[in-house]
Amino acid sequence: MTCTPHKSFYGIKNWVASYQLCRPLLYKSSKSVTKNLGFPCQLQRGRPRWLNTTNNYPFMNSFQSNGSLGVFERLVKPSVDSIAPLPEVAVALKNHPTGLTVEGLRRAAEILETMPGPLHTAVLSLLADSFYLLGMYDEAITILQQILTSINKNHAIEYMQVEFAMAKALFLSGNFESALHTVTALLDQQEVKSSPILSGKVMNVKGAIMLVNALNAKTSLDETNESIHFLQRSANNLEQESPEAASEAFNNLGIALAISELHGCQSNHDTKAISSFQIALQKAKLAEGNEKFLMGCIYSNMAQLLLYGEMEDSSVLKLASEYSREAMLIFEQNGNDINLNESERQNCLSRALSLVALCYTRAESAVMAEGLYQAAIDNYEPINLFGKLCHRDALQNYSDLCEKWDKREADACRLQQSSDEINASLPQKWRDKHGIFSGLVIPREIYYKST
Repeated sequence: MTCTPHKSFYGIKNWVASYQLCRPLLYKSSKSVTKNLGFPCQLQRGRPRWLNTTNNYPFMNSFQSNGSLGVFERLVKPSVDSIAPLPEVAVALKNHPTGLTVEGLRRAAEILETMPGPLHTAVLSLLADSFYLLGMYDEAITILQQILTSINKNHAIEYMQVEFAMAKALFLSGNFESALHTVTALLDQQEVKSSPILSGKVMNVKGAIMLVNALNAKTSLDETNESIHFLQRSANNLEQESPEAASEAFNNLGIALAISELHGCQSNHDTKAISSFQIALQKAKLAEGNEKFLMGCIYSNMAQLLLYGEMEDSSVLKLASEYSREAMLIFEQNGNDINLNESERQNCLSRALSLVALCYTRAESAVMAEGLYQAAIDNYEPINLFGKLCHRDALQNYSDLCEKWDKREADACRLQQSSDEINASLPQKWRDKHGIFSGLVIPREIYYKST
C-alpha cells in the first residue's frame, strides 16, 4: 500500500494523519487500537478528523506539573492535537510514564524522523519528559541533545527552554560541571541578561547547582558563600517580578542558609534560613495555581531544618511539628489540586510523614513514630532523585529509632542496609548529600505561559 497525500494536505499535521493510516506494518490494527483508546474518527476526503482529542488525556498534566522537565508548554502543546492520533502518543498521554509508554514514544519518534519538524520535536519532547519523570536522566539528556540539533536557533524561546531543561537534567544526573556550563551560557545570552525574571530564574538554578556541587560532609562553610550570593541575587531579581518565581528563589536560598547553619551547629529557629523560608511562604500564598505545592515544600524544609538543628527547648519541637503537619495535610490532597503528578505527590507526602515521625521520635513517642515511618515507606518505591533522597532518610531515621529499642537490632540493621542501598544507587556525586536538598524547587520553565 503506497501513501499519496491528498492535494489539499499542505501541512505536516495532515501528512502525519495520512501517514499513520498508510503504515499498517508499523500501526497494526490501527482502527481497533484507536477505537479502544476512545478516539471518535471520521474520514473526510481521505483525511481523519479526530474529535475532542485533548479532553481525553487525564495524565497529560504529568508533563505540565511540578517535577516535569518543562518542555510541554512550548514544544508539545502547540502540536498535541496533531500527534495525539498516533496510538503510541495517545497511550503516553493517557497514562503515567512507564517503560511501555517510553518504548511507544520511541517508536513514534522513529516514524516521524523521516519528516523532521514540530511534530517530530513534540514527540521527542514527550519522550525526554517521560525519561525525566522516571528518573532516567541520562536518557533524557540524550533526547534533549537530539532536540537541540533539530530546533532552529532563531526560535529563541524554544531553544532556551530546551537548554534550561538540559541544565536541570544534567544537575539531577550528577553532572554538575556540565550543568553549570549550560546555565552560565544561558546567563550570557542578551535576552536573559536584559530580563530580571529570566536572569533571576537561571541564577536560581545556578545557585542550587553550585550549592550541591560544593557541599559534602567535610566541606567548610566558606564554600557555600558563592551559591548563597547567586541565590540572593536571584531572589532580589524576582521579588518584584513574580510571586511564584520569587518563592522558589527564597526557598532555595533558605536551604543554602540552612545547610550553612546545620554544618555550623547553630541554633536555627530565628536565623536567616527561617526568615528566608518565611518570605518564600508569603510569596507562595500569592502564586495562583501553584501555591499549595510551594507551601508544602517550604513547610517541610522549615520542619527539617528545626529537627536537624539544636533543640533548645520544647517550643522548637512544637514548631517543627506544626510545620510538618501542615506539609502532610497539603500533600494528602489529590495531585491535580496541588499541581503534582502522583509520583511527585507520593514523594512529597512520604517526606512529610517521615518528618512528623521524626517529631514523635524527638518527643520519645516511639510507637507513634514507628507507625508514621511505616506509612512513609511501605508500598512506596521512589523513582526519581529527590524521592530517593527522602526514602533513604526515612529508612535511616526509622533504623535509628529501632536501634534504641530492646530486641529491635535486626530491624535496625535491615533498615540501615536498605538506606545504604538507596544511597549507593544515587548518581555518584549525589551520594551522602543532605536530605534537605530534596526540598529544592527547580523552576519548571524559563518562560511563563504568557510570554
